[in-house]
Amino acid sequence: MASERTLDPPTPGFGPVALVLLLALGAVLLRVFLPATPEPGDGVFHYLFARYAPEHPHVLLDLWAKPLYTFLAMPFAQLGAWGMALLNALLFALTAWPLMRITVERSPGASWLVPVLLLPAPMYLQVTVAGMTEVLFGAVAAWTLWLTWKDRWRSAALVASLLPFARPEWVGFLPFLVLWFVRCGAWRALPWLAAGTVVMSLLGGLVKHDVFWLLKEHPYQHSVDFYGKGSFWHYVAHARDIAGVPLLVAAAIGSIALALTLRERSDEHRRSIFILSLALAPVLAITFIHSWIWWRGTNGSFGLLRVMATVLPFLVLVAVDGSAPVLRALSPRARSLAVLLLGVSALAEAYHRTDLPVRKTVPELVMDEAAAFLRSDVLTARRLALAQPYLAFALDRDLFDSTRTPTFWRLDDERKDLGLAEGELICWDSRMGPNEGGIQLDQLMGDTGFTVLRGWSRQEPEHFHAGGQPFEVYLFERRPSARWPVPDTLIDLDRSEELPQRLRDALNACPDGRMRCLHGEYPLALDDLVPEDGAVLHELRIAGELVIPDGTTAHLVFTETDAEGVRLRYHQADLGSGPFNTSVRVPRRGDGIVDQLYWWVPGGAVVELKEFTVIVQARP
Repeated sequence: MASERTLDPPTPGFGPVALVLLLALGAVLLRVFLPATPEPGDGVFHYLFARYAPEHPHVLLDLWAKPLYTFLAMPFAQLGAWGMALLNALLFALTAWPLMRITVERSPGASWLVPVLLLPAPMYLQVTVAGMTEVLFGAVAAWTLWLTWKDRWRSAALVASLLPFARPEWVGFLPFLVLWFVRCGAWRALPWLAAGTVVMSLLGGLVKHDVFWLLKEHPYQHSVDFYGKGSFWHYVAHARDIAGVPLLVAAAIGSIALALTLRERSDEHRRSIFILSLALAPVLAITFIHSWIWWRGTNGSFGLLRVMATVLPFLVLVAVDGSAPVLRALSPRARSLAVLLLGVSALAEAYHRTDLPVRKTVPELVMDEAAAFLRSDVLTARRLALAQPYLAFALDRDLFDSTRTPTFWRLDDERKDLGLAEGELICWDSRMGPNEGGIQLDQLMGDTGFTVLRGWSRQEPEHFHAGGQPFEVYLFERRPSARWPVPDTLIDLDRSEELPQRLRDALNACPDGRMRCLHGEYPLALDDLVPEDGAVLHELRIAGELVIPDGTTAHLVFTETDAEGVRLRYHQADLGSGPFNTSVRVPRRGDGIVDQLYWWVPGGAVVELKEFTVIVQARP
């Protein structure tokens, strides 16, 4: 390799470097002007870790948050959430530079392709703007590759030793790096690969009094049942959403070109071995590992596409270095035109394949409403327990200050009052509250030691189907609650004289002569069943017994719609012959929101209601 890697290798010119900086600036501006938070879950959590690490240095050793990322992000997070995108934009530039240094040796125009293919790759752009850790892994890996290519073995090993504290995908890269060191006879540098682990172990020994803390606190050693599992081919099927067509096509061409040079005994052959071993092999290994654990439902895998952004710098190196001979054969004008066309197509692919610009999700909208309520003068100073990082973000609260904002996993679940003092608050949400937080809503609702102060509920349109649940947030205060009033029976078929007129008009005679049958596809709709009495919460309990023809399903649907006709809630119960019982929680609503309960019978089969009751229970 020495003949190819001269003492004075070519470097990328001003143009490619300027393009990198321009694209990095574009990513930052995109984040600044977004109308919503691009990653309201983990992205916000990483921001909170970095934002409050100076006040709580122990969080720098949190392995889930990735210690290296938290450390680097601390000064950027003090600027606000957009500072995380600024860090990632700089990391993109730091990733592009060593990749360009490697590829420019192959062809003068190759360095232009690195930024053109990397940042617009759909998932890479998303994690860059969202302030996620995948970008850091790519930067550390890229510098490891460059230093290895230049035979700077000890430096490469030291940089690579940081990878376990950037992302868990190190397991798909470091084994190949070790083999490369062995192949090249760089035995003396191998111990330096453990430098980062040794330092962190000793640091943990000082802080946690346990030098083996890295093994005991690994965040992905256990399965999380509610994350689920899926197809082994999940990531392959979404390859276009991850990398985009331009990068995939270029990588395919590059892989073939690199493989063809293996038959040649030349500098090109040795270079191809390097790229295939330390770039393409990690792509395949990391893809296999993520596919395997998602298929098995283990190691905390959630099937998130963004984790595959870690392979994109490797894939770019394969694409650019493998395609470089094609560029080298072109005239300068043709080469410039090819790069321009590829860049335009990559940007077009990014536009169509990313979720940018983002709009606020339903959970964000609901939590923003809850945060606005919590910012009132009466509540803002109180201690508040929560599970959602986004709520802490929206309230500008220090999530790691348990004296003011304890998380659910810091509460005492062995005590009925969860260790909360009277007057303290707990904000439960339906996404993290029962899952990561381990607290069920019924536990709080059924405890007379907690009073519900307010609730918010809204459903994502993609959940408008049978079994779809709304996103709910409920705020409780630790104080004795008032007794529930006596339930109010709105409808009871056995009390025919009190039935609403619309229900009477809809009922038809059944074969036995009783007026209890419904005809038609939409035989009955009842409006405004939930009273506007100022109660914090109402619960509708709908029960009865149904007789319908075999093979027919009747749907009982409850909806809420705002004044502009936008549907906010859709609850559907699919019923067959026999008894049924369903309930719907309805928090206090804003002006103009109306509710409707209706029957939907596809095909218009006759439905006999042997029994049918609707009861409303108010929570004062």
